[in-house]
Amino acid sequence: MDAPAERDARIAREKAGLVKAEQDIVAGERRVAEQDLRIRRLRAEGHDTAQAEQLLEMLGATLAEWQHHRRAILDVIHRLEAEGRASDR
Repeated sequence: MDAPAERDARIAREKAGLVKAEQDIVAGERRVAEQDLRIRRLRAEGHDTAQAEQLLEMLGATLAEWQHHRRAILDVIHRLEAEGRASDR
């Protein structure tokens, strides 16, 4: 495979990874929102929420990592696309 074809294949793989990352982020945001609602309900019912809050923190940290990963994928895609434009000149 020549360099442009290899680059195009890499861009396609990165874009597929981006789709997965975005799906994970949407699911993670949903989990965070659901856990937040659970905590509110538990508090309203007078229950201890310490463990639920710890889980929420872990969910939030995981979501932040997924968002960071998404940004890294976008950076790679932009770099590869820029290399392609530069080599087309």
